[in-house]
Amino acid sequence: MEKPKRQSKFDRLFEYRWFRAIVGLVALALAYVFASWAIDSGSLLDYAITAILLFIGVKELASAIFKKKA
Repeated sequence: MEKPKRQSKFDRLFEYRWFRAIVGLVALALAYVFASWAIDSGSLLDYAITAILLFIGVKELASAIFKKKA
């Protein structure tokens, strides 16, 4: 029989609400920065990174607030 894999310390951090809230806020801050760059440069890559970071930020904040596993 195979033993179940132990979670790494990094994976266990995502079980804490405060860590998820911090990750969400950092992602939203980075999305703001990339949105500013995208508006200045008009680069589609910057817009794509902004959309991805915005999605991650909202998802992590919602997970922290409503205490659901992602």
